[in-house]
Amino acid sequence: MNGIPHVPVPTLIVGNGDPAARAALLVDAVRATAPGKSLVLTGRFAADPPFELPPGLAPVTEVRRASSACACCVGAVMFRVALVRWLREVRPATLAIELLPGWHIEGFAAMLRGEAYAALVRVERVLDLDVASR
Repeated sequence: MNGIPHVPVPTLIVGNGDPAARAALLVDAVRATAPGKSLVLTGRFAADPPFELPPGLAPVTEVRRASSACACCVGAVMFRVALVRWLREVRPATLAIELLPGWHIEGFAAMLRGEAYAALVRVERVLDLDVASR
């Protein structure tokens, strides 16, 4: 089957808020992962600190940097091509995606829940840290 996992990958989406808070949630998601490799897609501005995994998680986690263009609108095609390639290469048991502030979190989640992505990912949680902190 063309290298894409045949079971949709459980997916967490984290967006907005402080970069350190987003990173902590991504690390927690990786720690909670069932056996298998995790794929973390990070969105970072140049001024943000780099995303770093604790040493014990590095062997079982692949970190890739997502485009800074909003993946549900301006960067949709680039994101889809990159996501398919990364899923083929890593074959993760779970996927955690960090969205940059200003990305359309609900629009992005709706896109991933749509027919075009149904065979690739299964969105299980969407965390908007700006909403959660109110």
